[in-house]
Amino acid sequence: MRITVKLFGQERQALGTDTAPVDVVTERVTCAELRDRLAESHPAIAERLPWCRFAINYEFASDDTAVHVDDEVALIGAVSGG
Repeated sequence: MRITVKLFGQERQALGTDTAPVDVVTERVTCAELRDRLAESHPAIAERLPWCRFAINYEFASDDTAVHVDDEVALIGAVSGG
């Protein structure tokens, strides 16, 4: 199974694309598991992932939130501003 993660900002720049495919073994994984798989499959953004959050179907999700293959998944990077 494959989950496509939408990318923005520095993560998008680092990979040079607006999506990152992540292969998963089951139809359901947690955000924490997805983060680990994303780091393995896309090492260019691995060091940034601890500061990123996932949004699942337009809502911020915690690490224990289940992600299904048909969900819309976005990686929201750390932002700063004044």
